[in-house]
Amino acid sequence: MMTSRDATTPTWRLPQLLRNSDFLVVGVLLATIAVLAVARSTHYLFFHTMAEILAIVVSFSIFVLTWISSRYLVNGYLIVLGGSYAAVGLVDVLHTLTFRGMNLFPGVSTNYPTQFWLIARFLEALALLCAPFAITKKPNFHAVSAAFAGVAVVACVAVMAQWFPATFVDGVGLTAFKVYGEYLIITMLVVGFIMLYRFKHHFQPRIFFLLVSSLFLAVATEFCFTRYGSFYDFTNELGHYFRFLSVALAFMAIVLSGVRQPFELIFREMARHKRELGELNTRLVASEGQLNRAQAVAKVGSWYLNMGTKVLTWSDETYRMFGVPVGTTQTIDAFASYVHPDDLASVLSGWNGALAGHPYDLEHRIVVGDQVRWVREVAEVTFGVDGTALAGLGTVQDITERKLAQEAERESEERYRLLFKTSIDGILLTAPDGRIFSANQAACDMLGCTEEELRQLGCHGVVDNADPGLASFLEERSRTGRSVGERVFMRKDGTKFPCDVSSTLYNDKNGKLKTSVIFRDITERRRIEAALRDSDTRMSAVFQASPIGIVISRIDSGRILDVNDACLRLYNYTRDEALGRTVAELSTYAHPEQRAKVLLLLREHGRVDGFLIDFRTQGGKVGMLEMSGRLIELQGEPCLLAMLTDVTERKRAEALIHAQAFHDALTQLPNRRLLGNRLQQAMITAKRSGCYGALMFLDLDNFKPLNDAHGHEVGDLLLIEAAARLKRCVREVDTVARVGGDEFVVMLGALDSDQAKSTVQAAAVAEKIRHALSSSYHLTLQRAGQADNAVLHHCSASIGVTLFVNDAVSRDDMLNRADVAMYQAKRAGRNSIRFYDSNV
Repeated sequence: MMTSRDATTPTWRLPQLLRNSDFLVVGVLLATIAVLAVARSTHYLFFHTMAEILAIVVSFSIFVLTWISSRYLVNGYLIVLGGSYAAVGLVDVLHTLTFRGMNLFPGVSTNYPTQFWLIARFLEALALLCAPFAITKKPNFHAVSAAFAGVAVVACVAVMAQWFPATFVDGVGLTAFKVYGEYLIITMLVVGFIMLYRFKHHFQPRIFFLLVSSLFLAVATEFCFTRYGSFYDFTNELGHYFRFLSVALAFMAIVLSGVRQPFELIFREMARHKRELGELNTRLVASEGQLNRAQAVAKVGSWYLNMGTKVLTWSDETYRMFGVPVGTTQTIDAFASYVHPDDLASVLSGWNGALAGHPYDLEHRIVVGDQVRWVREVAEVTFGVDGTALAGLGTVQDITERKLAQEAERESEERYRLLFKTSIDGILLTAPDGRIFSANQAACDMLGCTEEELRQLGCHGVVDNADPGLASFLEERSRTGRSVGERVFMRKDGTKFPCDVSSTLYNDKNGKLKTSVIFRDITERRRIEAALRDSDTRMSAVFQASPIGIVISRIDSGRILDVNDACLRLYNYTRDEALGRTVAELSTYAHPEQRAKVLLLLREHGRVDGFLIDFRTQGGKVGMLEMSGRLIELQGEPCLLAMLTDVTERKRAEALIHAQAFHDALTQLPNRRLLGNRLQQAMITAKRSGCYGALMFLDLDNFKPLNDAHGHEVGDLLLIEAAARLKRCVREVDTVARVGGDEFVVMLGALDSDQAKSTVQAAAVAEKIRHALSSSYHLTLQRAGQADNAVLHHCSASIGVTLFVNDAVSRDDMLNRADVAMYQAKRAGRNSIRFYDSNV
């Protein structure tokens, strides 16, 4: 009825909250409301009595059925709510009997029914407020009922004694006490809803939905009873409808669920008993389980052999050890099939000895799948009074790890002997007092002695005792058990040589303290180190004298480790200002994201070649560097070795040359060469995408007279203004180019895939251009030492347009098409637009 939800989260959608039978109940409720409405139209007292009787019947039904089923309920919310409804129903009876018009109690004023009403609603709200706190408990149903009944009796006595203030005044309506009392009840209901929502996971979704709906209707009921001015107002009538529906939904949530689910309650009880029986069985097998776990931890299994049936009984761990499914029937013959073939004879011999009364304790191999494992078996045989073997009882232990460890130890000792003999380092095994027990061949060769001679010399005869660091070396070994450093050794002929030495104290198998001395001749290394120091000195000189800026910095932080003079001059820093600081602190990158790109290239390729960087000097000057870098490692940390060349002036010159080669010097628009490149790319793009492009050829109609009348300087001003107007008429992705004196070309890309739509789009842009160029030009020529010359000029343009998408023509032919269309526009009277037509 009202139980904790299952582990799986229920679905809270409306179709899952209602059952098919609930629609019949809803129909009955709607029909009941219709009957009440008819009664209201006939006589209000009849309507009121029917509505209250229905609510009272439902209240007592909730109480009675909750009482009957309380022993099966596990949710205390239901017990508290059901236990309260007897008191609610009794107070509602008093409310009904004292209502105006009943005339059962002479001298009863209108305050009696309204005050009884408040008490009944207060009891309901109190129950809904307290019920959430009992969800996880199971309160005593009789105690709950008695508590609510006691509250009801005290309150009813107070009403009869007229201890409460007036709640209704004839001719005036509801008093403030009545209204605020209703608001208090509404507040309790809202708090009850919040508490119910917090514990909604303890309810089935359907029950929670019905309870929430009942609460909302209860709040609506109380709100209606704060608004009427007369007992016959519509709000009073509406409140009774809401009251009936509220208690009916509570009835559906609590009582009907209890009626529908009695068998579920019984089955729940049976399930509880079943769980208790299961727990008892669990305890009964606990000892067996603990034994199995103990055997699993110790890797020890047990077995029992019935000599009469030849059947073996294995523990779970024995099954696991042999890789056999638990419960599989085992016999002597089956056991023999698991034994390694090479060990089978010794196992059978040991078992026959056990049958003769001898101890059975042996180690052998078994085959588990494709693995070979080692086990140890210990067993004893029980005999009858006549000496007949009755049964065998034993244990089996997995000793594979021990066997592998023993084998590994043997292999380790063998490797040690091999390492001792073949090592290129000299190895001496000595006593703490310096006596030599053993020496390998490398030690004999380096010291120029035989092993016997070394035993006679001892350590004091092969180590330079005049070495000033020898005493501290030996003291550290005595204190910590190990010492490492460089010491001087002597050969048999008296010559001395430096060695790297590692000496360790250890205990041998017998627990006696021994020492090992491992040494390596580092004469050649010393020579190489000296050569490297000379090389580093030379490289440092080259590093500082290089005319190319060189800097070494950490990859992670950008902290500068070293920098040459050329780089310091480049950035205008001193060595003290640069060393130890990061490139971010120095702001050497004008665009910091460029460093991230450099690091990405280093991670991918380990090097960077010819990467351009915008750099900033200490004075704020910005320029361009060409960087070549390598990923290097210094003291185990990744670093960047960067070589920097200032290419600021070279790049400026290249940019100027590029601009002069591809742009018109006067208008800064693309020239014919750059236009040709872009047109070629646009034709390829149009062919691939299927979207049309458009090419417009423009010629200024009234340009020559301006040049003739005012000179080329004024004409240049007009061309510059015309170029600016053209750029404002098109998109950023489109191209405006100057291809002649007063001739311009506009190229539009990425129009529509439909030719008609593309034609309309191109025509709209062409008309926008024609209108822009036909506006008056206000040109002002300024010359030093002369007055400004202001010229007003009117000019128009003839525009020829051609579309392209998949045309098998060259770019020059495409320009010719637009040129032809332009001349058609001029012949049409100028200041006009014409599309290319191959038939014209």
